[in-house]
Formats: sequence, C-alpha cells, structure tokens
Amino acid sequence: MSQSPYSIQFLKGSSHNTLEISGNLVINHIEAIYKDLKNSMDFSKKLILHATQIKGIDLTCIQVFLAIKQEFESRSIPVEIKIDLSEEQQHLLDNAGFRSNYFI
Repeated sequence: MSQSPYSIQFLKGSSHNTLEISGNLVINHIEAIYKDLKNSMDFSKKLILHATQIKGIDLTCIQVFLAIKQEFESRSIPVEIKIDLSEEQQHLLDNAGFRSNYFI
C-alpha cells in the first residue's frame, strides 16, 4: 500500500480548531486534498489552518486555502492561515501576486 503524498490532521480545541496539512500540495492531488479538507471543516469556532513541511505547492492549493478563508469569513468566523514556505516557494507566490501577510 502506497503512502499518501500529503497529510491532513484535524485537531479540535476548546477555543479553536487546528487543521494541519503537509506534504505535496499540488494540482495532481488537489481533488483529494479538497475533498479531505471539506470533510474536516467545522464551522463552530475559529480555525487555524497550518501548512508545514511542504514538499511542493502550487496555486491550486493556494486557491483552496483562499476559498476556505472566504467561507469562514462569510460566516463571520475567524480564520488564520499559516503557511511555512521555502524561499523558492515564497518567490512563486510573490510572482503570482500573493504576499504571505495576506493569509495571516
């Protein structure tokens, strides 16, 4: 059995929930990532989405993160997105017009 190219972990807390995602966050896996994230959503309290140990990321994943942020904000629920990027990955986002402070 092959190991998944990404990992999603949902942690329920008393004041907020944390969604940790890591691995290869690229278009080849985006449908499965989106489905897994959608099944993990809990709109009862603040969400902290933390992307860490990223092997690869592209704009499709960033779009999913922004859609999650928009959904929480439309429900007036706080959301915080933290993305730990390498310098090269940050450069990719900068060139696409995204700034890291947009997510926080």
